[in-house]
Amino acid sequence: MAVLQALRRGLPSVFTLILAAACAPVPPAADTAAPTLAPPLGPARHILQLVTATWPGGSDSLLCALELTAERIAMAGTSKDGLSLFNLSYDGKNLALDKNPLLPDAIDPRAIVADMQLIYWPVAQLQDRLVPGWHLQTGANRRELFQGAEKIAEIVYLSNEADWPRHAELANLRYRYRLTIDTLSYELLPE
Repeated sequence: MAVLQALRRGLPSVFTLILAAACAPVPPAADTAAPTLAPPLGPARHILQLVTATWPGGSDSLLCALELTAERIAMAGTSKDGLSLFNLSYDGKNLALDKNPLLPDAIDPRAIVADMQLIYWPVAQLQDRLVPGWHLQTGANRRELFQGAEKIAEIVYLSNEADWPRHAELANLRYRYRLTIDTLSYELLPE
């Protein structure tokens, strides 16, 4: 409780914690949802998103800047007031996280990347990375992730752009959080 109070004082409405809701409780490695992390994915692009997390008892938002290339994923999260929350980099093998010391240790950068990849990566690439007993089902404007017969997560695409859906929602049914993602800008970068 004291940690949450300190966070609230130090991070005004800083998604108290979008990441804590989205990434803690982090499942043990053997139980980790979704696919193991997939490699970065081109073409090179820069994306700015407003991410709103909702969990039992709360919700909050952050701005997320992504730079994606075939070599790496770089992600920076800031509060709507501009306070830096985290910087993350993943090259397909190594994952590095520099985060605001006020954010709890339970925030797992692998979960942040896994949620993003579950929403945006091609289904075939994700299917290849699923551990036995897990599978993806797709339908019109949606994806569903299952462990056996249990639905773990569902993604609904609220827009239908082929290259990068600009509006999407991820509901993690096991850990009871929802991410609503609104893409504010999407720019292809020269390679």
